[in-house]
Amino acid sequence: MIARTLGYAFILTAGALLATTSARTQNVEPVVYYFGAAGCDYCANGLAFLNRLKTSDQRLAIRAFDIVASPDDATAFVVVTGAIGLADPRIPMTIVGHHVFVGYEGEETTGEEIKLAVEQCRAKPCIDIVKGATKQGAQTVAAPGSWIVHRRFAKAIAPK
Repeated sequence: MIARTLGYAFILTAGALLATTSARTQNVEPVVYYFGAAGCDYCANGLAFLNRLKTSDQRLAIRAFDIVASPDDATAFVVVTGAIGLADPRIPMTIVGHHVFVGYEGEETTGEEIKLAVEQCRAKPCIDIVKGATKQGAQTVAAPGSWIVHRRFAKAIAPK
């Protein structure tokens, strides 16, 4: 009886360990979050870059927020920038894992940095704190504490 119980416990534990190991080795695709607004030329350029990137990389998931047109998107922007600790949040803003890109200079600069962040998050899954930043989950966002903020303020504008 005891041997049988221990045997079942061993099988359950081994199964749990295999499931955990399998989950860790799965490639989790990072989500690219983009905060901008209609009428912002820099936002349009950044979003156009992301759409071209999505065309060449079908695995890439992009979630765009328009913080002027949508109150839910504006709320998400406030919650996320608060979690990150940005004292002077601006748009356009792109987030990939723990990389935050404020502003957009161009494909050769900001675009290449975004591509690198995507590859880093594919190699080692990144924490996705924006996922919970919706109307329903806005209060659940927590920053991981190791943000890398890439500032491009020369090309960023403050939200209206």
